[in-house]
Amino acid sequence: MRQLMFIMFAVLLIVGPADMFAKGSRSSSRSSSRSSSRSSTRTTKSSPTKKTVKSTPKKTRTKQKSTVKKTSTKKQKPKAVSANKMDRKQSKAMKTKNKVAAKKYGSKKNAMKSYKADMAKKNNYRSSTPPATRPAHIPPTVMVGGSSLSVGYHLMPGGYYGYGYMDPLTSMYVACAANQMIANDMAMQNAGYGRWNADGTPVPYRSSGLVFLYIFLSVIGVIVVIAVIRAVVR
Repeated sequence: MRQLMFIMFAVLLIVGPADMFAKGSRSSSRSSSRSSSRSSTRTTKSSPTKKTVKSTPKKTRTKQKSTVKKTSTKKQKPKAVSANKMDRKQSKAMKTKNKVAAKKYGSKKNAMKSYKADMAKKNNYRSSTPPATRPAHIPPTVMVGGSSLSVGYHLMPGGYYGYGYMDPLTSMYVACAANQMIANDMAMQNAGYGRWNADGTPVPYRSSGLVFLYIFLSVIGVIVVIAVIRAVVR
C-alpha cells in the first residue's frame, strides 16, 4: 500500500511540472507570435512605402513658321470691259495712228506707195513651209482676166516662196501684186498708213477741248440772239 501511494505521488510530481511547462511554452509562443504580428503592423504603419513615379520628360515641339507663301489656286477672272469703253479705246488709238501717218507721209499717194512696197516685202519668204497663220493682207482669191483664181503658198520664179496664183496662160506661179493684196482705205488705216480724204489730204481731227469750246460758244451765241430779239420786240 505504501509503495502504491509512493508511485502515484512520484507520477504526480513528474506529470504536473511537465503540463505546466507545456502550458508555459504555448503561452509564450502565443505571446511571441502576437508581439511579432503587432510589431510588423507597427512597422508597416510607421514606414509607408513611397510610390516612385518616373517623371517622363515633356516633348517640347517648336513650331517653325513657314516662310513659303501659299500660291492661290483660285483662277483670277478677267475684268469685263464694256463694248463702249473698248470702242472708245480703239477709236482713240486709231486717231493717234492717223495723226502720225499724216505727219509722216503728208498725202495719200505717198502713203499708198509705201504701203504697197511693204506688202510686197511681206510676201517674200525664204522657208518652204508657209507661216503658221495666214497673213491678213493676203487675199483668198484674185481676179485675173475676168476669172477668179485661188491664192496659195508656192515657190516663185525668183527662187523665193510666197503667196500667189497659177497663171492659166503660162502655167507658172505668179506672186500676188501689191495692188492685189487688199490695198484699200480700211486696210491702209489698220496697217498704220492713215485715213485720208477723197482728194488725198489727211482727215482733220479736232481735239475734245476745242469741240467743247465750240459747243459752249454756240450755246452762248444762241442765248444772246434770243435776248436781243426779245429786247427788240418789246
